[in-house]
Amino acid sequence: IVAASGFCIAALLAGQYGVSLLLLAFIGALLGFFWYNKPAAKIYMGDAGSLFIGGFLAAVPLLIKWSAIRYGALYVALIIPAIPLVEVACLVVIRTWKGIPFYMGSPHHFAIYLQNKGWSRWWIITFSVAAGIYLNLFSILFLQQIIGAAGLIAAGIIFCACWYGAVFSALFIYPGSKFAAARVVKKEDSISESSSVESKN
Repeated sequence: IVAASGFCIAALLAGQYGVSLLLLAFIGALLGFFWYNKPAAKIYMGDAGSLFIGGFLAAVPLLIKWSAIRYGALYVALIIPAIPLVEVACLVVIRTWKGIPFYMGSPHHFAIYLQNKGWSRWWIITFSVAAGIYLNLFSILFLQQIIGAAGLIAAGIIFCACWYGAVFSALFIYPGSKFAAARVVKKEDSISESSSVESKN
């Protein structure tokens, strides 16, 4: 929904009202689905639905005349949907590192990492929406020529740092979560190993 909104604004800035109308219909359909999919969900989306959404968002940038907005506007087509792009890139790297074929399913999605940190589903949704709005905001500022390429790159670096800090680092772990329990077990194991070494000595 957030990425489609960003593309809709870009289409309006390019003067392509037909594309923006298509995106508005798409956003309306997603909002209608989300009303029944929000926690606790009454309906769920399968692979066919998620693949359609991904394919739609991948095709939409090809319909927008980025050159009609400003020079270099095409890069915004990678900034607006950065969350799913970063998600896919991280999944490929993590699965390859762990010896899992990248096309196989695995519990290494960022939402699952955050759940294991003790985040609620609503906090994960809020985090995702806030990150998407942040990307949209700086994309629009760039398209409106309020900031330049350096500002867009700086915003991207901040996004990557915050994303890594929230998802993969030891920050923002709630007490009692799986990650916190794993750290406690690891600490206890290291203490027991050191004590056994001392007893042997």
